[in-house]
Amino acid sequence: MSLQKFFLSTALAITAGVFGANPAEAATSMVRCDEMLTSLSPMQSSLDQMQGAADDNRVRQQLLHLEASRLATDIANRLGAGASELDVQPLVNERNDVLVELEQLVATLALLEREVEALSVQVETAERGYIACVEATID
Repeated sequence: MSLQKFFLSTALAITAGVFGANPAEAATSMVRCDEMLTSLSPMQSSLDQMQGAADDNRVRQQLLHLEASRLATDIANRLGAGASELDVQPLVNERNDVLVELEQLVATLALLEREVEALSVQVETAERGYIACVEATID
């Protein structure tokens, strides 16, 4: 039995004994609260994973910004040293690919952030519901 369930069942037993609550009602409430807690866990896990993906996206964006800057500097240096545009075209193509990937990551992050916000609200609502359930069981 988890520590949380132990405390909840102890609180129910005390409530039933002190206030004369019906043990069947208390047990039903405990089961309902336990179900709420069980449904909260996967939601929190999904939220954590989504937040991790958003963090990974930001790190990847930073790396791509650095790579695009490095390539731009390399292109400018080579052109300044007399290289033809044909000579630097592979670097230009590589930089363009990096910029396309960066744009995709920016768009993906915007979607991820909206999803994280929406799921965060759902998790907070579920947490408040669980707390209210436990409080109602104890009252």
